[in-house]
This record gives sequence, structure tokens and C-alpha cells, in this order.
Amino acid sequence: MRPVFDIKLILAVLFLFAAPAGGGSMTGDSLRAYVGNKEIHDTTKINRFIEIAEKLSMEFDSNAIKFYALADSFTKIAKLDYFSFNTNNLMGIWYYNSGKNEEALVRFLEAERIARKIHDSIKLNKSYNNLAIVYDELAAYNISLKYYLKTIEIDKALNDSAGLSIDYSNLGALYATLGNNEKARDFLKRAKQLAIKYNNYEIQYNCELTLAAIYINEGKNDKALECLKTAIDITKKRKDFSESAVLLTNFGYYYQNKKDYVEAEKYFKHAISLSKKQNKTSLWNSASLDLAYLYMELGDSLTGMEKRKHLKKAVAGSLPTIGSAKKNSDVMSELAAYDILRKAYKGLDDYKNAFKYNDLYINLSDTIHKKQLKNELENIAARMDAEKKIVVLKNMESELKLQRIKTKNRSLITSIIGTLLGFSFLFLFIIFRMFLIKKKSNEDISKKMKEIEVIAKELKSSNEIKDTFFKLIAHDLRSPFNTLLGFSKILEDKAGDYNIDEVKRFASIINNLSRDTYDLLNNLLQWAGLQTDTLEFNPQLINVNSILEQTLQILSYKASAKNIKIINNLNDDIQAYTETNILDTVFRNLISNSIKFTQSGFVEISSFSKDSMVYISIKDSGSGILPENIRKMLNANIIYSTPGTNNEKGTGFGFNLCKQLIELGGGTISIDSRPGKGTKIIFSLRASE
Repeated sequence: MRPVFDIKLILAVLFLFAAPAGGGSMTGDSLRAYVGNKEIHDTTKINRFIEIAEKLSMEFDSNAIKFYALADSFTKIAKLDYFSFNTNNLMGIWYYNSGKNEEALVRFLEAERIARKIHDSIKLNKSYNNLAIVYDELAAYNISLKYYLKTIEIDKALNDSAGLSIDYSNLGALYATLGNNEKARDFLKRAKQLAIKYNNYEIQYNCELTLAAIYINEGKNDKALECLKTAIDITKKRKDFSESAVLLTNFGYYYQNKKDYVEAEKYFKHAISLSKKQNKTSLWNSASLDLAYLYMELGDSLTGMEKRKHLKKAVAGSLPTIGSAKKNSDVMSELAAYDILRKAYKGLDDYKNAFKYNDLYINLSDTIHKKQLKNELENIAARMDAEKKIVVLKNMESELKLQRIKTKNRSLITSIIGTLLGFSFLFLFIIFRMFLIKKKSNEDISKKMKEIEVIAKELKSSNEIKDTFFKLIAHDLRSPFNTLLGFSKILEDKAGDYNIDEVKRFASIINNLSRDTYDLLNNLLQWAGLQTDTLEFNPQLINVNSILEQTLQILSYKASAKNIKIINNLNDDIQAYTETNILDTVFRNLISNSIKFTQSGFVEISSFSKDSMVYISIKDSGSGILPENIRKMLNANIIYSTPGTNNEKGTGFGFNLCKQLIELGGGTISIDSRPGKGTKIIFSLRASE
């Protein structure tokens, strides 16, 4: 079962932050006349457009956003920051309630910028609260948590107990989402105490729903029912049934937890119907997926045709939510839909669709984690970059001030001496001295500017290395591990359902992928060592052919799978002055590339000696490389990759790594290739010390 926490206090946000609705609509002609009327003040127009937009919002009319945008355009023309904050905040709320989280985020970030500009703590607090809610919806929980904690700091400073009750309630819901029930209960308890004190029914209602969801997860059905009944009583007191779909969903969880599937199905269906009627897309997605999970759970307890019947219901219920979730950037609902479909199709023995949605689930999960990591890394990098620039500029400013002080002192001394020596001598001396001072100042400034340029280049290079390193870790290393976990989980859960050949096939996939991932990790560590000058290089005379034979044994499965013949023409006694790990890495990457871009052909390795160097040639009958792509491969600043003949993917830095490792030992590498004519790569190694 998948309890979700749609306790985002949107009604509270609207109540606290939005202006009251009113006014009527305008025709096209009357609107143009009203906008062009110079006698009507801009602030009056802005308020009028907001009133119209709010009235349309209450009627779920999509034209509301046009009037919000019109109001916002007047705030920018008149440079009215106060009104600009309100229009951006209201547009953010409208986008959020319409399920358009990305657009809402843009508007709330603009509102935050304006609040900072005008130094308004109350408005800044509103922005933080709204940003926390949207980031929560986008599954960026760490960022959401930071914003919620900021709202608590401001409300404590303002001694705003009513605001704190909202903060505690939202933070409790977030901790419940993260599975930290102890912290969730603590903040919800604080929120309820303040809400009861100030008769805030909205907060009390949301706290009861969140607590009910926690107790359902923990299997404490009696406590959950008590919270749900209290929520019903609060709904009657507040006379507001707009959030009833959430309440119905939680009743569905309660009955599902009690294995009363008939009652649970009834409540979930009612929630779906009501959320669709109210045009609440995110609630409709959640309720539809909850019902699909119910059918999955019910199907697991049945057999034969009845099981298939409920699994088909789960498929039918979850498929429509994918398009809706994508349209509204609801990644968690999209992920849940893929999870249901991969399991349901597997239960229906439809392995083609099971693998399809399993891949979509793994890729989206990877994207979510990657996006969270990227957001955090970008924030850290931006802060570090800003702090370093501030330090450099402050140092520069201090040195220039000191230099100006010294210059003034020298000018004063020069004037005194010049007066004693005579006016003519003073005149010449001052001119000469000013020339020297100006020259020295220019030289010092020029020197400092060069130092700043060097620091900037080092910072840029460091950030580029860091960005590349984290990108490779976040995507290229995470993705194969997710696939490994997926296949091993299938074997763990359903090994008995497959015959020995199928189990061997899965084991072979896991083994080959583990080997590729290990190679990728070795490449990554060596590349990182090269970029940071920490890679140790201890060359010695080694037998080249023995290293090649070991590499070919490892790569034989890849070559066999593509019907490729590998020809080793190296002499048994050929030697080179290098390191075993480095030569192994170079052979493994270059031969893997030849296999990657060859389909049913050959890869030939040969050698020759010249001028105290050993030259190794790796030639293939593959698809060849375009001239512009060869230039990219030989450029150390470009990490470049293209898919292989079987659409194999790569990291793009294997050849780059080989080039740097070969050059580290005093060798060179070259590429001779034409499209459709195969490729020959020749690299050199020192033959002796």
C-alpha cells in the first residue's frame, strides 16, 4: 500500500496570501479601452485585473492566468515592487493549484527575489513557504526542508504563533513523507497545540489527516480511525468540503489496511470522482494510483482468472495517470504508475511490457536522484564560487586602498622637499614622481589582475573537473547499479518461476554488467587521479603480450556476442617500459571501442619498434569515424560519446583517459579512420628506461 501525504496546506496558503476575489469580466473592446485609459492610475488597474483573475480562479477558468499576467506587466512598467510581489505570488498559487509545478516554481522564485530586494521579512516568509511546498511536490525533499526551516526562523523572529502552526504542520507532513514518523508526530503535536489555541481549523484538519496516514502505515488502525473521525468533525465546523477527496483517500487507506477491500474500493472511487469534478489533477492522480495499488494487493491474494482480472484493473487504472503526470511535472505519480505497471504486467506474464515499464521506472528513479543531486551540487558550487570571488575582491580592494594611502603620503613628502629646493625643482620633481607612481600603480594593478585571472582559471578548471566527476558518478555509475539491483531483485523474488536457462541468462547479464561497471569505476578513479595530479606512475619493464592476453579473455564475451574475430599478432617477448594497470586500462578501453563500433568483423592487434619506442596498432573493420569526431576525441577538453552498432552507450571519457595515460609515460596516440572503412589506432610506449 502506498499512503501519500497531500497535506500541503494549499487552502491555508490561499487564505493567508491571496487577496479576496471580486469584480466581473471584461469584453475584448472594453479591456483594450480600460488598459489604454491614461486617467485610470496603474495601481487601480492592477487591483482590478487581480480581482477579475481571482474570480475566474474560483470558477476554474484558465483565463485567470491571463489577467494575472496583465496585472504583472503593469507592475513592471510602473516599477511597483510591492504589487509585482503579489502578482507573482498569486500566479504561483494558480499554477500550483492547476498542477503546473514547474511554472509555479518560477513565479515563487521571482517573488522571493523581489521580497529580498525590498527587505520585507513577511513577504520573504510567504515565498519560503510556497517554495517549500512546490519543492516537496517535485520530490526535492532536501531543498523543501531547508525552506521550511527558514520559515520557522522568520516566524520565531516575528513572534508569529499562527505562522508557526502552519510551519510545524507542513514540516510534520514532510517528515511523514520521508518516513521519519517520530519527528513528524513531534511537529504535528506542536502545530495542533497552536492551531487549537487560535481556532485554526485548517491546520487542525491537516494535522489529523497526516497523523491518520502515519498510524495507517504503522498498522495502528484504531488511532487512525480516531484521527479520521476528528477530521470529519473539523470539516463540519469549518463548512469547507473542498479537501474532501483527501479525506476520502485516507478512509480508503484505513479500510485497505483492515483488508476490507470492498469499502476501500468504494472510498478510492469516490475520491477519484470528486477530485476530477473539482479539477484537482494531482489528487486525481494520487487517488487513481491508490486504487490501482489496491487492485494489485487484492490480486496478490487471489489466483487464476480472478488474479488476472484485478491485475488488468490495476493496469487500466494506472495507464491514464502517466500522461497527466508528465503534463504537470508530477514525477512521483509517474514513477508510481511505472511501478504498478511493471509489477502488474509481470503478474500477467507479459514480460515485454514488464521489462519496458521496469526500464522506465529505473530511468525515472535515476533521473529524480540525479536531479536532486544536481540541485544540491549547483547550490554548493554557486556558494563556493561566490565566496571565493568575494574574498579575492576584498583582498584586491584592501590592497588598492593601502596603495592609495601610500601614494598620498609619498606626494606629501615630495611637496615638502620640493618647496625647500625651489619651485622649478619642485615642478620637475613632482612630474617625475607622478610618472613613477602612475607606472608603479599600473604595474601593481596589472600584476593583481593577472593573479585574479589565474585564480579564475583555476576555479573554472576545478569546477569543470568537479562537475564532470559528479556527472559521471550521478549518472554513468548509478545507472548500471540500478539495473543490477533490478535484475537481482527479480531473481530474489521469482527465481523459482524461471527455468535454469532463464536464470543463467539473468546471471550472465548481472555478471557482464558487474564487470563493465568495475571497468567504469577503474576508469573513473584513474581519470580523477590524472585531473588532480594524485595518480602515481611507477613504470617498469613488462611483457606487453601477457597483459593483452588477460584483457582479451575478459573481452571475449563482448566479441563473441557480435560475431567478431580478435587476431593477436604480438610477439610473445615484446616488452615496454610502463605500468601494468595503465597498459591494461589502455588495451581494455581501445579494444572495447573497436568491438563497440564493429558488427560481424575483426579486430587485429599488432606491433613494431622504432627509435627506442614500441608502437601498438589496433585495427578493426568497423563503421569508422567522421573527421570532425576524430578532432573531438583528440581534444582533451571534450568528453564525447556516440552509440555503438548495437546502440551500446559509453561514458565518453575512455579514449580521453587512454590519451592522458599514454602521454603520462612519454608516448603518443593517433587515429586513422574513414566512415565505412574501419579504424586504426596506433599508440607508442617507451621500450626502455
